[in-house]
Amino acid sequence: MSLRHMSVETFQAELKLQYPDIAQQLAERKDLMRVLTVLKESVDELKNVPDICQYFLIDDVRLTDGEAISVSLKESSQKIYWAFLRYLYQYDKLNKEIFRGIMRKIQEETGILGKELWNPVRVAMTGKLNSPDLAALAEIMGKKKVGMVIRKLVD
Repeated sequence: MSLRHMSVETFQAELKLQYPDIAQQLAERKDLMRVLTVLKESVDELKNVPDICQYFLIDDVRLTDGEAISVSLKESSQKIYWAFLRYLYQYDKLNKEIFRGIMRKIQEETGILGKELWNPVRVAMTGKLNSPDLAALAEIMGKKKVGMVIRKLVD
């Protein structure tokens, strides 16, 4: 059975059985149900949970992948980071809709589209070129943390 078809409660029970340490760390979060929902929608198999859940358990994003580092250093990425921070500070909070709106504004302002637009932000938020849904992740991370990880990458 695909994780996406499981209830959040069943997913949580399976997680406790297979990965008790991860389940315990996640259980300490106030937004546990939101995190579990994003997790189960982001992975097909339980064995992939440890890789994906790291985005919810770490406080500091470190770039270690050469390709991710390369993406973060591009001139276009720097434009995206500066624009993202400028728009982010116009809001009191960050949710999925605001995040998507910021990305649309950056696209309109810079003319940058697709992966060239999304990958720099993905790299800043996760340290990787693949991740769960960025809007959902941004909402869970919150304005302060997203701003902090992006600010670290601006020249």
